[in-house]
Amino acid sequence: MIKKWMKKGGACLLAVMMMIPLMPVADVHAQTNEIWVNGTNIITAASNTVQCGVGTAVYNPTAQTLTLTNAVINAGGPDTAPLYGINVGIRANCNLNIVLVGENVIGDGENTALGGGIMTDGTLHISGSGKLSINISRQVDPATTHDAIDAKGAVSIKDAALTIKDWAANRFSSNIYFPSTGIRSASTITLDAVTITGENLDSIAVTLDQDIAIKNSKMEVTNSLQAINTGGIVTITDSSINGSVTHEGTPGIANDYYDTGIAGSSVTVDHSTVDLDTVQSNAIFADDILTIKNNSSVTAESVWPALNSKNAIEISDSIVKAESKSGEENAILAANTLTIRNADVTAKSYYPALFSGSALEIADSIVKAESTADLGIWSRGSLAIKGNSDVTATGTLGSIGALTSATVTPAAGKKVEILIGNDKDSATAAENSPFSGETDISAYKTKTYFHSKIQAAPPISGGGTVIPSDNVTNNTAEKTTTADITTTTGTDGNTTATVDKITADKIVDKAVANQSKEVIIDATTTKADAKAAEVRLPAETVNAIVEKTDADVIFKTDAAEIVFDQKAAEAVAEKAATGTVSIIVEKVKEDDIQVQVKLKVVTANGNITDFKGGNVKVTLALPAALKDKEVVCVYIDDESVYHEVDGAKNADGTYTFNTGHFSAYAILAAEEADKVIAEQEKAKIGRIKAGVKATTIKAWSSAKKKSITVKWKKSAGYKVDYYQVFRSTKKNSGYGTKAFYTTKNGTQKSYKNTKALKKGARYYYKVRGVRKIDGEKVYTKWSNKAIRIAK
Repeated sequence: MIKKWMKKGGACLLAVMMMIPLMPVADVHAQTNEIWVNGTNIITAASNTVQCGVGTAVYNPTAQTLTLTNAVINAGGPDTAPLYGINVGIRANCNLNIVLVGENVIGDGENTALGGGIMTDGTLHISGSGKLSINISRQVDPATTHDAIDAKGAVSIKDAALTIKDWAANRFSSNIYFPSTGIRSASTITLDAVTITGENLDSIAVTLDQDIAIKNSKMEVTNSLQAINTGGIVTITDSSINGSVTHEGTPGIANDYYDTGIAGSSVTVDHSTVDLDTVQSNAIFADDILTIKNNSSVTAESVWPALNSKNAIEISDSIVKAESKSGEENAILAANTLTIRNADVTAKSYYPALFSGSALEIADSIVKAESTADLGIWSRGSLAIKGNSDVTATGTLGSIGALTSATVTPAAGKKVEILIGNDKDSATAAENSPFSGETDISAYKTKTYFHSKIQAAPPISGGGTVIPSDNVTNNTAEKTTTADITTTTGTDGNTTATVDKITADKIVDKAVANQSKEVIIDATTTKADAKAAEVRLPAETVNAIVEKTDADVIFKTDAAEIVFDQKAAEAVAEKAATGTVSIIVEKVKEDDIQVQVKLKVVTANGNITDFKGGNVKVTLALPAALKDKEVVCVYIDDESVYHEVDGAKNADGTYTFNTGHFSAYAILAAEEADKVIAEQEKAKIGRIKAGVKATTIKAWSSAKKKSITVKWKKSAGYKVDYYQVFRSTKKNSGYGTKAFYTTKNGTQKSYKNTKALKKGARYYYKVRGVRKIDGEKVYTKWSNKAIRIAK
């Protein structure tokens, strides 16, 4: 009846070990003398620069930084490298820092794909706002491992977009299997604010036994055997991982043990979205503990157990949908404990959809478990359903079961109704249902349908009924819907509040019914003194509020009150399609002069800063010293420059300002603001003057009969108001102090000299730009001298 335990972990590690070639590690502290880029050693290249198609690669030896600017790399080198027998677009024997500018390509397509992308014997760090596409092909040498990125040290990638693809038509072209990996490291892998797309690979990211950390990132997996595989810890935070894990047969490796979506010693999905469909093995496998928490959304489909742990599985404050499509598996399988708290879980499989080898606990959650050939829920130890839980279990051989004990215990002051039967339509209330205390439900094992759901509180003596308090209420007169959210305060005094799935659904339903103009998420506490506050809610709730109502969305916290108008809420909903939305307020400074805050909207698809024409109203309390002073609000940009923002002080000692984007803001005494702004304006003027003075001009000329035309080009960065052209018949003197010609504006870039020309005479021209700054004329550098003989 019950599926026996599967020996998965050792096989996963075996697969990873076979995927990592045994190569000697070079001494990365030795002198760097080889960084091959596009077939050229950039260390010995002129100016440490290599032309790469229309772009360039430039190496800074001091900073050990290789900058790729719109580079197209199609040549590998050196072919005879002892550690790598195939062409590699970038091959280094040192620690390497790569900065991406623009759109860069290594192996630009099917016919020019290289065997490897980037390989270094040291650590590798990739950063920059640019993009990088790496196209490899194991057909270059089928008997060699092919990787887009391979480092002997740690790999870290930040603020970059990567597309990685294996172009091999036949991914397994020999009886001996050699893998093709997106990112391989003998040490740790860290992805921070990275968008990565992997196609036709064996793994997007793989290490042997080191940790892989992914945060604020997005990973798309297409036609690949794995997404993430390591014997170390996998941590996924504020990120999304989506795609398919497919199977085409792997020579030399047992098929059943290979294509897991995500595998690690422990796996944590925190405030993230994971949607993986695996046609073999598990969607997520943990050798120790699998944790899904903090408003995560996990959709897992597989042939083996979709969620599988050799120890424990913990699901909290999240939405999980798991299905095993094979004829001999579970949907969610934990060899030890399985715990579900404040979550929404749907599971379907052949054997018990929820399986625990020790203890299975469901608390304050919605659970639907279906088995097509066994019990819906089964525990080899105890089964406990607690609190405000709504659990439905169905199976062909029974609904629920446990070897030691099976109980249901409703929340204090409430009752739980238990419906049992052969199916939903024929189910009837169990004897003595509803129950108000802990109840033994082991006798219902033989029933193929089981449903326990919370009812209203039981009658009390003296008549009447205690109506359970509802944390979501409507005000029909004011057209508001208010949700009171439980808020936790950490040891640092900061608060966190999470809108659970049940509450979120009630918010939408009641707001629609009430035709509410305001939806209020109240996460305040009695102390109301938090320096930082975070409110989390499902992205689908924001989308539903936008689609089904015309309401503004208001977040009340101890740090600030934030009101999103309908258009601003639409901007959030547009980006936050799945996962969760976090509204974060952090007071970074508060004293007698100012209160400074950082505002963030964090989603699984990245932070939202621009509300696309929408307005957000922010209200926060002023420090006591500022309540009687004239104050102003400023927006602080990325260069720490202040910009005034409209706002007003309120009678209750708070201050409200309006904004169309989120970043850093400060409310400060007017005299202090004037002082800072004046200093910044002075510094700005100084920077502009210095920039104009450093501006260079390149000049050239041409001659026709009775005319000489002078043209010039200014370096980018600083504008000028006009240009002066000086002329002389001597190279180093005779130009005078008055310009021979002055342009009318700063956009004119040529002058045709037709006056005072003598045929056969040699004329010298030089040009400079002029800009008036704070009443002063500031000049650019002189151009080179343009020399021409009059015709």
